[in-house]
Amino acid sequence: MSLNKRIINTGGAGGTEIFFLAVAGGGGGGGNGCGGPAGGGGAGGYISSWAGAGSEKSGAGSTPVDPISASSGTVLTITIGSGGAVNANGNDTTISATGLDTIQAIGGGKGAQGCDGVGGTGGSGGGARGYDYNGRGQGTALQGTSGGYYHAFGPNATGGGGAGGSGGASNNGVAFTGYGGVGISSTISGSAVFRAGGGGGAVSYYNADGATPGGNGGGGNAANASSYYGNYLDATAGTSNTGGGGGGAASYSVTRSGAAGGSGVVILRLLTANYTGTYTGSPSITTSGDYTILTFNSSGTYTS
Repeated sequence: MSLNKRIINTGGAGGTEIFFLAVAGGGGGGGNGCGGPAGGGGAGGYISSWAGAGSEKSGAGSTPVDPISASSGTVLTITIGSGGAVNANGNDTTISATGLDTIQAIGGGKGAQGCDGVGGTGGSGGGARGYDYNGRGQGTALQGTSGGYYHAFGPNATGGGGAGGSGGASNNGVAFTGYGGVGISSTISGSAVFRAGGGGGAVSYYNADGATPGGNGGGGNAANASSYYGNYLDATAGTSNTGGGGGGAASYSVTRSGAAGGSGVVILRLLTANYTGTYTGSPSITTSGDYTILTFNSSGTYTS
């Protein structure tokens, strides 16, 4: 079934329309393994039914999917995916209910490890390690993009993690490494927020940035193992509840660690006139105009 038609309209014409955003946990950055710089973690898969003013997108630039139309008493069970550890894919985020096809955002792919790894396939793919033309991970259709890859500059070149909005940057002989891919901005929560940014890919040395940045949307920065341009730096984790990928590890003068991906999130948006106030867990509840918005940073339920 097409993703854009995957939500069964259980409520018929009288069902409550519930817009949603589901983001999976981001992939962890690659670790040092046998040495060498590691790729950035891919962002968690991104599925949205909210178009905002009409220009907002779901993952990988796709058209927003259909909103949920739920009959009275339908229990939506929400499971938030955690971010992947270093060298591990992120975990899936799901929304499920009787009568609905499960909405499943796929966890982000891990970054390639040091000199002997490949980027993981996931919601968005993990970045390749240095000297690897083919080692980037692939993204999931309509959820995220592929990671970046090495492209003929030097062994210090790696790929950034893929993201909801754009692929991880590949080293192309101009930059010293791959920046994390840029995520997607959504106004479903009432203001514009970027999520699902890819993690930065690391270098061995001569990094003018100090640490390669992750993508806008919670992507973590890569490690920096040379003091040529600044301090030695460990990678940073993807930001919690954005699905951002973790930054990759680096090894040259010293060894600096990779970092974990950020956890996912689910946001529900419905007309306040239809809001029941029945939920479990601890979502934050806000309003924007005529709408009530529930943001689940951890697992729970909502009953329509």
